[in-house]
Amino acid sequence: MFVKIESVTERLVKVTILDIDNYGALIPLGLKEFQVDDYAVLQTLKNSTHAAIFTGDDDKIIILASGLSKDELDKEKTKTINAVDRKKEKDYH
Repeated sequence: MFVKIESVTERLVKVTILDIDNYGALIPLGLKEFQVDDYAVLQTLKNSTHAAIFTGDDDKIIILASGLSKDELDKEKTKTINAVDRKKEKDYH
């Protein structure tokens, strides 16, 4: 899931969960707190404003995180817009 990092402490990360709508706008879905047990994941989140995160089965612990730059986030928005356009065109024909 895509998130905006709100705060990072020793073992807890507060994030705003984000979605990308059909027009490429970021939609905040809500604030959530996760535990982080991995130092490398924690450092990634400390050094990022936005990230793609993956959680364990219980959806409480972040097990993997990748920081996202503004350019990478813009690429994801473009991918969403293009996918919607392709679906619309397919449905039209």
